[in-house]
Amino acid sequence: MLRFDKVGWSPGGEAVLDGLDLSVTPGELVVMLGASGVGKTSVLRLSAGLIEPRAGTVANGFAATAMVFQEPRLMPWATALANVTLVLERIEPARRGEVAARWLRHLGFDDADMKKHPGQLSGGMRARVAVARAFATGADLILMDEPFVSLDLGLRRNLQVEVRRLAVETGVAVLFVTHDLTEAVSLADRIVVLAGRPAQVVADLRQTPPERISEVWEAAAALSVRPELASVVAGLGA
Repeated sequence: MLRFDKVGWSPGGEAVLDGLDLSVTPGELVVMLGASGVGKTSVLRLSAGLIEPRAGTVANGFAATAMVFQEPRLMPWATALANVTLVLERIEPARRGEVAARWLRHLGFDDADMKKHPGQLSGGMRARVAVARAFATGADLILMDEPFVSLDLGLRRNLQVEVRRLAVETGVAVLFVTHDLTEAVSLADRIVVLAGRPAQVVADLRQTPPERISEVWEAAAALSVRPELASVVAGLGA
């Protein structure tokens, strides 16, 4: 389990987080929803151990953690296949290419696409390589920092479906941050709403993700009028 207990974070003396409580259990897909700049990325960095809290404790009890950033951060000199193979240190060398290829095929790559370098791939395909790389590591917690924010609506929707499917099939825990209400509704087992300055969790909502796009929009519209989300919805897209 990942657990935040009364966590504070104050870069440069400004309190970004204060008294933050949060948990992510094994196999759970949690979406943290909040306006841009509220502190969502700080939560991910604290979760990964990249920074230390000013106050409180962050306990990451998962065996291994992987992260997907807003930019895919692929190695430009390596093919799509090699970018995934690079993270497979736990697997014997003779099998790494086979395992990497299997994960890329899960995300729609054919053999020709696997041989392409990042500069030859579309934005959506680069994002798929980043997702494949994270899941291929064998991590049981994956942190995702608005990885589809630069893609158009259709590509975002397709990748949301893929991430949801992989999370369910593999049983990994995912903490996914976004400022997109419909993305949160379409992905999450739980939606954790972060708001305020310093930021705190103002709502923790368990839900069953809809399977049809019309239901996603309806659920997002219903969620947007809840009083505890008012401050967040007002800041979305800001």
